[in-house]
Amino acid sequence: MRVAVIGVGQIPAETCKRDVFSDQSALISKAALADAALDIGQINNVVAGEYDLVTGRTAEHMYTIPSAGGYLKDEIRINDDGLFALAQAYMGIMAGEFETTLVLSTGISSEGPQELITNMRLAPFYHRQLGLHEKLANGMQALQYRERYGVTMKQSAKVAVKNRKNAVRNGYAHLQQEVTEEEVMKSEFDCWPLRVLERAPWSDGGCAVVLASESFARRVCLHPVWITGLGWSNETYYLEDKDLTHLTATKHAAQRAYKMAGINNAVKDIDVAEIYDVTTYHELMAYEALGFCKEGEAGHLIDEGFTQMNGDLPVNPSGGVLSSNPLSASGLSRFVECVLQLREQAQDHQIKNACTGLAHCITGYGAQRSCVAIVRR
Repeated sequence: MRVAVIGVGQIPAETCKRDVFSDQSALISKAALADAALDIGQINNVVAGEYDLVTGRTAEHMYTIPSAGGYLKDEIRINDDGLFALAQAYMGIMAGEFETTLVLSTGISSEGPQELITNMRLAPFYHRQLGLHEKLANGMQALQYRERYGVTMKQSAKVAVKNRKNAVRNGYAHLQQEVTEEEVMKSEFDCWPLRVLERAPWSDGGCAVVLASESFARRVCLHPVWITGLGWSNETYYLEDKDLTHLTATKHAAQRAYKMAGINNAVKDIDVAEIYDVTTYHELMAYEALGFCKEGEAGHLIDEGFTQMNGDLPVNPSGGVLSSNPLSASGLSRFVECVLQLREQAQDHQIKNACTGLAHCITGYGAQRSCVAIVRR
């Protein structure tokens, strides 16, 4: 038995008003159902991936799932990125509990003091009072990685240039303006050593996916995309117990996904990868954790153009998280982009002859959690 992707939907990432937030889940649900040529009555289960803390509303799924059409249906909310919600949905179908599942994730992160919001995730007695927040944690990780392996500012800037150039071709991207290496290296410091153009923006948006059992998919879809590998991993909660120069959770998640998908050589077997590049350095770190190169060699890949649109292994042809970052939906967006690539529907940022795609996300302080999905057509 296999699980198929038979529909996807997304809305353009942007900076929008909170009063239209409740409409986002309805829009992405309608888009995904229309893409699958189904109506909501044919959906058995709804799984949402959301952060209550970011939106500021307790039990956020009580707003989003009903507006997506999930009223009186079996439903569950995963308090994490939507890619983790997709893993939950996958397991439900594989267990024989459901034939169809709608996975959705919406994110509002352009409003409010994100430093204060992400600080609230920390332990109140030991860490919250230190003033740590997600941006600062990303900066600490980027600095340690840069110093250990000698990654240059120019190499970091090349990641931003690549992804922002790709985003110009993607109508769903939030930031659709190219930048130069000089502009990146001269942009203001945001959180040492990260500059403004080296980290992801705060965006609003969302996406949805319709999954189906193999038997159901073959009845309603001529060319489904198949989920062939899934892996996820959690590290320790405490930054002080971790080697921040490695994305350990990503490495373990990828190993599990590769084993399940029968991938022995990631560089040869994967045609396109959508990586959670919350900073330029995190994209480079992901190259190593995902097995695209050895430790400390990611800078050489970006120098050689290995991950460009026309490179041996295109990474983030959509523009990645550096161009669109609706928190809780950013990882699921990577999955949607992979599906579009395999269906040859990525329009101006389409990679030719893409048959196997990799979607990746990281969440938590110091990339504590990670999920990797492999899809094939």
